[in-house]
Amino acid sequence: MGQEVSTIDLDRHLPVEAVAEAELDANEAVWRNHPVSIRFATGSEVAALPLRKEPVRSGDLRLIEIEGVDLSACGGTHVDRTGTIGLIAVTGTERFRNGLRVSFLCGGRVLKEFRARGVTLAASAQLFSGNESDIPDQIATLQHTMKGLQQAHRTAGARLSVYEAAALAANAEEMPAWSSIVAAVEVSEAGALRMLVNALIAEPHRVAVLFSSVLPALVVVARSADVDLDARTILSQLIERFGGRGGGTSDLAQGGGLTGVPSELLDAARTILSEHR
Repeated sequence: MGQEVSTIDLDRHLPVEAVAEAELDANEAVWRNHPVSIRFATGSEVAALPLRKEPVRSGDLRLIEIEGVDLSACGGTHVDRTGTIGLIAVTGTERFRNGLRVSFLCGGRVLKEFRARGVTLAASAQLFSGNESDIPDQIATLQHTMKGLQQAHRTAGARLSVYEAAALAANAEEMPAWSSIVAAVEVSEAGALRMLVNALIAEPHRVAVLFSSVLPALVVVARSADVDLDARTILSQLIERFGGRGGGTSDLAQGGGLTGVPSELLDAARTILSEHR
């Protein structure tokens, strides 16, 4: 029992329909206004009684009986009649250990929750400029639209990366075994850096080390398939000097949390690459 929400932990999973049926059964027991009585029984008497579950302690027990409904050992506070509870409402379920945790409210707390959810629902309907019953369909439509926009954004980003990669490659430093491309770019997400790096290393004989201009910096180190260099080694040396963490494969490694101004990061990357050429 909690101050706001109470829970029951079950040792098995139940379908939604079974939870709803149990909720209705519990409320019907409340509405019948059964008397609730307290009595005490010795250990030998308890053994002959139809308790709902085995008591955790032995000896004399305090028993709570809902006439015709339930008989259990309990030391807590109880109402005189079930009708005093008013209403029981299940507010949610979640997997818990190997079973199910059921959250519920009783009495005035049900009304409080009903009002709060009503306010949220009405505000949501107003945002969608529709009826409350239309909200699920409107959310589904919005999700579909968002997926389309996200795909369009990824496509546009990939096309833009080709042009940005060409601009960066124009300033590549030629080394004996590869072209070195080291730069800080205006991005704040590792995914955008990876997209740009992938466009760069699509061409042969290239090694790219790109940092985000936002600090602490993100970094992606990558090489073309024909270059004999381990990107993880370059990343490890950068992290050793500027901090942060990361990982990856020999052809592409990424990290984050690097401290230092962009000029220091760029100079260090160029120096490290020159040592591996």
